[in-house]
Amino acid sequence: MLSLENSIVSIRSVGPSLQLSLNKKEIETVGDLTRYYPLRYLDIHEHVPISALRAGMLATIVVTVYSGYSRRAKSGRTSIQQFTAEDETGKIQITFFNQPFLIKQFKKNEQYLFYGTASFFGRSLTFNPREYLHIEDGSETATGVLPLYSAIPHHSQRFIRKLIHNLLPEIDAEELAEPLPEALVNKRSLLNPLQTIHALHEPESIEQTQQGRRRLVYDELLSYVLPYQKLAVEYQKKKAIQLKTQVIDTIQTLLPFTLTKDQRQSLIELKNDLQKKSPMKRMLIGEVGSGKTIIAASALFAAASSNRQAILLAPTEVLAQQHALTIKKLFSSLNKSVMLMTGSSKEMVLGAQSKKPSIIIATHAILYSDIDIENCACVVVDEQHKFGVQQRDSLMERAGGANITPHLLMLSATPIPRSLALSMYGGVSLSWLTTMPANRKPVITRVITPEKRADLYTWLEKQLAAGKQAFVVCPAIEEDEENSDASSVEQVVARLQKRFPDTPIDLLYSNLQDKNSILSKFRDKKTQILVCTTVIEVGIDIPDATIMIIEEADMFGLAQLHQLRGRVGRNEKQGYCIALYAPKESSDADKRLSYFQNELNGFTIAEYDLKLRGPGSIVGYSQSGFPFRYAKDHLSLSTFKEIHSDIQELLAIDPHFTYNSVTLPQLKQSEVTHLH
Repeated sequence: MLSLENSIVSIRSVGPSLQLSLNKKEIETVGDLTRYYPLRYLDIHEHVPISALRAGMLATIVVTVYSGYSRRAKSGRTSIQQFTAEDETGKIQITFFNQPFLIKQFKKNEQYLFYGTASFFGRSLTFNPREYLHIEDGSETATGVLPLYSAIPHHSQRFIRKLIHNLLPEIDAEELAEPLPEALVNKRSLLNPLQTIHALHEPESIEQTQQGRRRLVYDELLSYVLPYQKLAVEYQKKKAIQLKTQVIDTIQTLLPFTLTKDQRQSLIELKNDLQKKSPMKRMLIGEVGSGKTIIAASALFAAASSNRQAILLAPTEVLAQQHALTIKKLFSSLNKSVMLMTGSSKEMVLGAQSKKPSIIIATHAILYSDIDIENCACVVVDEQHKFGVQQRDSLMERAGGANITPHLLMLSATPIPRSLALSMYGGVSLSWLTTMPANRKPVITRVITPEKRADLYTWLEKQLAAGKQAFVVCPAIEEDEENSDASSVEQVVARLQKRFPDTPIDLLYSNLQDKNSILSKFRDKKTQILVCTTVIEVGIDIPDATIMIIEEADMFGLAQLHQLRGRVGRNEKQGYCIALYAPKESSDADKRLSYFQNELNGFTIAEYDLKLRGPGSIVGYSQSGFPFRYAKDHLSLSTFKEIHSDIQELLAIDPHFTYNSVTLPQLKQSEVTHLH
């Protein structure tokens, strides 16, 4: 039997080449492959007739293939394979690119299922498949439900299905034992972990896949909310250092700007918490660019002025460096030593090199260092959702020593409705920053169609000539990602290099190793256009980057669009956000993007999203801040009420209950610490 912890090479069919392909998808263990769930499912019984196809439609068709041929495109670099197929309503050409082996593979006069997109090829409507299946292959069509996975380089969907099919019987079932009480599982009508994995990989019906997804949703929400509930209970019993908060008043006199009403209120709440004998457990939820750093710095210097250490934990080196620069610029006169600790360096930003730092601004590197932090009285966690619960808890246990618990301030840049926040973070005090600094100009936002791209580039050319910089955000990295309709970084870079041959252009996405150097070049104006994915969604503040261009804007949620827009217009300079969108049939994108163009307040957008999608679906938040893969369509007050009730029941049985879900994909180090 195979353990979930075994290396992927322990599977008999996995050799070096396949291992390399799997590793690229962060599949390194048997457990990773077991939890590599399908993106979607094809119901073989739900297909449309050829006569109903329209350009741009994503559909499943069942047709008889009659003939096929392969030819070279005029460029000579691409080969085109076309097959004539028909059903009882008409004929259509099935078109592939660079797959000449299909000419021999497809059997004439036999039925095939194709899943893909209808489009015009010349003047004729053709069908471009993403997936195909020979109907006669009963082994995969017996249930009528076909799982579709995120593509693994150089391997077909059929290969992935067979690989997982052969793996499942080899897994040690004891490692998939139910971690929840039987009564709770029955009350919520949940599948057990083993049933869940089979329901998702080898479903007998679409309804069974929904049952499997329901267990993932439950596990994800329970795993997310439980630590906050436990934090509230545990903190009631702990002791903290009462900090001197006079320095917070001093900090306000050092600022070259006037604090907003919300910042002043948040500082009042902060001072009250820090003066108590019980540890603070507060979350600061702030609009993009609303000035959370000032609140965080106030907490840090309150500890430092009380002859105690303070730690600011940031998810990326870029964000940590940005905090260090801000503190050095604004508060050097306070005469406190400040250290910057990242994975690549450790340096004193303020104070003598030999002096023990009063404030440590660090990335995850501090979690694995042996630096003495027993004198720490306050921990600030920026972009708190980027850190695993165990990472945060391990830092809190080390800090403060045996009998003292540091005050904890968590920062979140994701605006969410207050009612939902109270449900998600029950037991944690909340502060809100909804107003923007007085010197900020509203970001001019426009939604345009691709037909106006030439006009956009003409305007952009003038802005670049004036020394401005631009972000161009794409929904995909490569052309062959799961959604072949999405504009990719590679495609857009090629287009821009052709249009702006003399302009320095760079690209950035999460898997690149040298993200920091790419961003440093952009900050230093050595590049003028940065083409990227949503890797720049948070933590980037580059004053001359005043232009945000978003490709395929309809592929992003409202909250995520707002986060991206927040990367520009962060000072007195005018910011611009241009969202490109090609209208599609049967889409609510027109309504969403129109609202995005006209509304600049993130909290108002959040409330609108709640009303637009209904109380059971707030998709945007999963794309901008919350680490939800499966629960993104189930963030509702009633759902959280159930979760809170179940947590109270679990903690009543065992106050130290921890939940390690065996069904959820394990959080990778890159997901915890990278720029996303």
